[in-house]
Amino acid sequence: MVRTDRRAGLGVITAALATSWACGPPEGESVYHVVSAGMRLPVVEMGQRDAEVAVLHVHGGPGESRLDTRLGAEVRLAEAVLYVTWAQRTTPFATGNLRPGTATLAQHVEDLSAVLATVHHRHPDKRVVLTGFSWGGAVTVDYLSRAPAPYVAGVVLVGALIDARRAIDDSWAMLRTHAEARIAARATNASYWASVGGLAGRYADAIDTLSPSAYLESFVRPRITACGRMRDDLDLPDNVENERKNVYEWYHLLPIVENVAVEWMVDEILAIDLRARLPSINRPALVLWGDLDCNVPLPTADLAFDELGSLQKTRLTLSNVPHDVLDAAPAAYAEAVLEFIDDLPQ
Repeated sequence: MVRTDRRAGLGVITAALATSWACGPPEGESVYHVVSAGMRLPVVEMGQRDAEVAVLHVHGGPGESRLDTRLGAEVRLAEAVLYVTWAQRTTPFATGNLRPGTATLAQHVEDLSAVLATVHHRHPDKRVVLTGFSWGGAVTVDYLSRAPAPYVAGVVLVGALIDARRAIDDSWAMLRTHAEARIAARATNASYWASVGGLAGRYADAIDTLSPSAYLESFVRPRITACGRMRDDLDLPDNVENERKNVYEWYHLLPIVENVAVEWMVDEILAIDLRARLPSINRPALVLWGDLDCNVPLPTADLAFDELGSLQKTRLTLSNVPHDVLDAAPAAYAEAVLEFIDDLPQ
C-alpha cells in the first residue's frame, strides 16, 4: 500500500516508483543517478557519445518529467548529439525524502549544477548546451546568472518562465480574447468561456488576497485547463510523435506526486522574477517560442531576447505552436537547436 500523506513528504511514494527502473532503460539509453541534497536524481543519456556537444535538457514542471515517454524531439536530437536529461527532485522518479524546504528554485539550481558536474566528469571533452523549458527555463536562467561552468557553451530558452506575474497577466489577456471570440461566435462551449472570462476579471486581486493554495485551486489550475481548451479549439498540435515507454510500471502515481510538488511550490513560483538576471548571462542564446503559447505568452520571449546579455543571440518563433514546443513541433524544435549548435563559436 502506498501512502500519500503530504505531511510525511514524498519519500514513500518515490521509493515505490524506484522499482520502475528495475526493468532497465529502453534500448539505446543509459541511466545513472546523481545525489544532490539527499535526493537520488535519475539521469538518462542517449544518442551520439562521440559527438562534440551534449545537450542537457532542464524540463518543465515542477513535478513533470521527460522520462516516462520516448519523445520525438529528443530522439531527433540524439541522432546528432549526446542528449541528456534528468528527473528533477519534485518528480516521482527522483528518490529520497523530499520535503517542502528542499522543493525550492534555489535547490533545483544546485541540482542542475550537480548534474552538470557529473556529465562533465563522464564526458570531459564535450561542450554542453542547456535547453530550459518553462519552469526549467527559470532554473536555467537562475543558474546561468550566477557562476556557470566554463564548459557550458550556450543556452536555448523555450517558453521559459522569466517573470511569473508578467506571464500570468499575458496569459489571462490571451484567454479573455479567445473567450470573447467564442462567445461572439456562439460556440458550443460559449458558456465555459464565459466562466473563464469571469475568472480573467478577478485573477489580479486574487493573487494578492488568496492564500497560495486557494489561488492554485481557484485560478492556476483553471487557467492551465483553459489554455488546453483553447489549444483544442484552435486544433493546435500536441504530442505528435510521443510513444509511452512500458518500463514505468508506477506511472499511475505521477499525478499524485506532481500535484503535491506544485502545492508546495506555488508561492515561490508566483514570486519568480528573473528579469534583472538576464543581462548577466553572456552565453550564446536561442530564444525559441510558440506563437500561441498560452502558459508563457510571447511578450516574455521579447523580454528574454531584449534583456539577455549574450552578444550572440537569436530569436525564433514557431507559427501555430502552443507552449509545449518539444511535443507540438518536435522536428522544428530539433532543427532549431541543431542549427544553433552548428553556429556556436569554436
